[in-house]
Amino acid sequence: MILQMNESRIKNSKSQTANSNFGDLQSNFITNIKFWRNRLKFDTPIKYIYLIILVIFWSIYYVYIWGLENYFNSWVPLSDLIIVGTLFFAFHLTKKIPKSLEELIALNKRIIEPEEVFKKYVNYVHETFSSKIEIYFPIIFGIIYGLGSFFFVGMSALAGYGPEGIYLEGHKLVIHTINYFVALSWTVIYIIFIVSGLVILLNTLRCLNKLGTEEYPLNVTYEDLKIGAFDSIGKFIISTSIPCIILSTFFSIMGLYVLFVFNNIIIGYFYIITSILLTVIFSTLLYRNTIHIHEAIKQYKFNLKYSLIQQIKTISLKNSTEMDIHKKYKTIYNIHDYYEKVDEVSDWPFNPTSIKKLVITLSSSVIPLIISFFGLG
Repeated sequence: MILQMNESRIKNSKSQTANSNFGDLQSNFITNIKFWRNRLKFDTPIKYIYLIILVIFWSIYYVYIWGLENYFNSWVPLSDLIIVGTLFFAFHLTKKIPKSLEELIALNKRIIEPEEVFKKYVNYVHETFSSKIEIYFPIIFGIIYGLGSFFFVGMSALAGYGPEGIYLEGHKLVIHTINYFVALSWTVIYIIFIVSGLVILLNTLRCLNKLGTEEYPLNVTYEDLKIGAFDSIGKFIISTSIPCIILSTFFSIMGLYVLFVFNNIIIGYFYIITSILLTVIFSTLLYRNTIHIHEAIKQYKFNLKYSLIQQIKTISLKNSTEMDIHKKYKTIYNIHDYYEKVDEVSDWPFNPTSIKKLVITLSSSVIPLIISFFGLG
């Protein structure tokens, strides 16, 4: 009971600290910025109306035009599942990141000093997230996909050909054509959401990558290292990077499934290559976005250990009487003990559990890719 009360006090204290820090900020920061999730009103009940319409058209298409048996005997159900999962993951990122990043920066205000540097960094974060990249990139990718889909699939749909090259006539052709354009509009929106979430994620990692640089130095202290003040930044980076790497693993599994079970080389290798690119990108970003913090901690530890060694050297060179020699060597012993404690502090903003999770996640991503490329499936 007492432990729960203490945990509650700590959480309330952190919340109050964050709120007081937010009150000091003189910019809109990032929670007030609108992203594609907000622009398309998918943060309102409108999204349920659109999804209901989409499910109705899908049901008619798969039951009446294609047939449920043909649908479930294909690779499409697993692909749809991964696509929908990716979509909701993008929704989660878009909703979570702005608020979480604000809280992270506010709670770590004391290690981003002086005040001018902190305000400058907040303005940098705001300008990064409010750039036009998040507006135009998703539209460009959506248009490219829409045109490509219409060229390769839409033309055959207008010519009367349905799934698997089946020729359709009459009302079936009408339903198939309408469903295609509904599905196309949905997929374009899906692409916009995914790319928007990716841009937001990359902007987040880009902002965090600035911490510890000469432009935005970190105020490292021994007290902060001992209580793990930098771990919150490392945990945030891991909590956004590892789920992305896990998701890329499912793309590789999907690629193997389509490649070896259905012998579809184009779709199979598309998923596999996508998985490789995502895994490499997010693994690289995970490293890059902690390297400056690592260097700041490492430099502080070096300076502190060097100072301790110099103190030991100075004390050792002092002339001592028999009366104070015991005190002299006790002081040296205490400094050595302090030196070892400093040396034991992690140079990275991670704890051992987080590193183990990362290794396991990377292994689960790499093994399927090795299997696919060496044809061991």
